[in-house]
Amino acid sequence: MTIIAGKLSKIQSNLIVIGFLVIIGAIAIVAPKALTGFVVPAGELNRVDQVTADFHNTRLGVNAVCTLLANQQVGCNLQLTTTLYKSTVADSILAAALSDSLAELQNSVYKIRPSYYSNFSCIFLGVSRTIPYGANQKYMLRDVKCILGNGGQLPARVATVQNKTNISTITKTLPRISTITTTTPPRPKENETLFSNSVDHGRQDIIDYRIEPGKPRGPTGPDGSGSPGSCKIGDIVSLTPPELVSYLKSHDYDCLQFLWNYNNDVRSVLSEQNMLAVLREIALQSATYDGTNQNNLRELIFFVRIAYYHKIYHPSDIQFSANVDQSIINAFNVFSNNAHFNDFNDEAALILNEWVITVDTASLGHIYFDKLKTILSEFESNPARVENFNQRVTIYSILYLISRTAGYDSNFNAKMDQEMINLLQNLATNLNIASTHAFLVNNAIWALGHIPLIQERRDAAIAALTVALDTHPRLSEPYLWVVYSLDKFANCQTSRPNERICRSDLIPEIERMLFPNHYVFDDGALIVNTSLSLDTIQPLYHAIKQVESQFNRITETIVPLRGDPNGVLKMIIYGSLQDYQKYQWFLYDLPVTNGGIYIEQNGTFYTYQRTAAESIYTLEDLTRHEYSHYL
Repeated sequence: MTIIAGKLSKIQSNLIVIGFLVIIGAIAIVAPKALTGFVVPAGELNRVDQVTADFHNTRLGVNAVCTLLANQQVGCNLQLTTTLYKSTVADSILAAALSDSLAELQNSVYKIRPSYYSNFSCIFLGVSRTIPYGANQKYMLRDVKCILGNGGQLPARVATVQNKTNISTITKTLPRISTITTTTPPRPKENETLFSNSVDHGRQDIIDYRIEPGKPRGPTGPDGSGSPGSCKIGDIVSLTPPELVSYLKSHDYDCLQFLWNYNNDVRSVLSEQNMLAVLREIALQSATYDGTNQNNLRELIFFVRIAYYHKIYHPSDIQFSANVDQSIINAFNVFSNNAHFNDFNDEAALILNEWVITVDTASLGHIYFDKLKTILSEFESNPARVENFNQRVTIYSILYLISRTAGYDSNFNAKMDQEMINLLQNLATNLNIASTHAFLVNNAIWALGHIPLIQERRDAAIAALTVALDTHPRLSEPYLWVVYSLDKFANCQTSRPNERICRSDLIPEIERMLFPNHYVFDDGALIVNTSLSLDTIQPLYHAIKQVESQFNRITETIVPLRGDPNGVLKMIIYGSLQDYQKYQWFLYDLPVTNGGIYIEQNGTFYTYQRTAAESIYTLEDLTRHEYSHYL
């Protein structure tokens, strides 16, 4: 269905302009003052048009408002952060203002409590310009909505951050909020890459979307658990190697997450002497390992993982001798040969998972190839392991190791054998697991999909993928992963000589199914493909026109940049989160662990209709935000 929606009438447009002028005139009367007399606006601060007057009437001159919702059912805190931007109109660029202000907000949170930072995210809903300030202007990011997914209390006082902007903060307690979104911080990602020229707003309740730079993105992983602790780098930067070992053995895993934040202090801690001391302790503890973490073996292995992780991204800073490289093999040999290596309990699973990830990060998969097969085999043969979360996470880490290594590491390629292909095929075709833990099946297919890159194993791997293609229902998620894998790694060829199947064969059919409605606004300047009704889409159109008006007031211009290739904005809006997660990656080769994404190269943004339980942001929130990126 195609509907062409006309523009607003000239009378309607004039009334809107007059209304904006009246508001601006009223606003200009009230000059921003100090942080006094604040009255919390009624309701949640999530709509620009509802809170504009409230912000100005508070006499705050607020540049950014950040709502930090602690995950408690007894109440929450409202954190107000003010920032004053001064720049000439000619030099003011909205995108830079948005980016800088978000960076300052996140920076202030990081300085307050680094452990909150990884679970802190914001979204901009609108902007406006306040009164002149001499030859310059004061700019206000009128509504910034943020979520802090952490059960800890926010500090009552916040130190002022001195940078290009001045930030000061006031905290007030709000009444109980009945629905508070709880998020779990993601495990830091190994070898993550970014999308250039795009804006990807990541969800924080889905973890482990890991990828090595330059390699195709694979299926999502399982949900995770764990929260940052209160340890800090200053605790260990001056410790001797034996003291460091003692520290790691006396602090829990969550508390050590500060080590992800690379700086000169972390660099100094990852010294050769410290590494050798920790690896000796791992070997010592592994000799008497009993399947529990009573001696903090997980924390010791985590330190080694961190070291090799930072070595990947800072190779000129961190360089280990052959002595360290041999010591990690010696220590891991002791651990992997222990009879309790793969004990079936949660502590043992957490330790084993840490070991697998470290084997991956340190590029030791070829050395422990047989051990990886043993873990896969014991998992597949024991239904009780399949139903255990920590066991599934370990299997996911193995599958990720294979997909990151097969075809790219000559040592690993030489170890690949038919037994591993059979184990992957068994998991990739398991319909029972696909119905309850589909991410494992998807990742098994993705791992299997890389093996055709190994010429000696190409035919066997394609045969296994063809079995998976025949096993799963057509257009199901596992089926799509098989097609995607064959397309990318086998030139679309199945094991049947006369059969080829490519993504391009299925994309038009899926798009017709997902986006039956085609709406055109503003004489073709805005196109919306969706399954949603016009009654749902029409308010989004009016919302983006508001954002456009705000943008034009700030920049004092209406004419687009010369040579802008994106004269038409296309909006792809899925009918549900489930459809977005199931098809977005396949149709457009884009990530799904987010609430929406704008791609500059083709002037298109993608998002989905969501429920209050699925997101703290409404579809209108996301539309306003993404349209700001487009502008």
